[in-house]
Amino acid sequence: MTLDDEGVYQATTTDPVSFIRQFECVTIDEIQRVPELIREIKISVDQDQRPGRFLLTGSANIFSSYWVEGFFVRKGALLLWMSFTGLAVFRRIRGAGLSPRAV
Repeated sequence: MTLDDEGVYQATTTDPVSFIRQFECVTIDEIQRVPELIREIKISVDQDQRPGRFLLTGSANIFSSYWVEGFFVRKGALLLWMSFTGLAVFRRIRGAGLSPRAV
């Protein structure tokens, strides 16, 4: 589900506790729109530590803040990847024999 959807966004901001508790396993896109959900997800993971219950994605790096980084200690993993456009640019730079640092 995506937090770009107004109905989903309203549900998360109105009652984040109930919103998170309803899922056994869920992917939430654009998590940066409601960073308060991270706390509720942490509580849920503390209570049920089965791996793979939450997949959080987004277009902004909210995971750089100290309190969010603390969540991932022993509880999750952070994967960063480039957009397709960024990857295409990187391949062109590499194909021209340049280092990405040179750009």
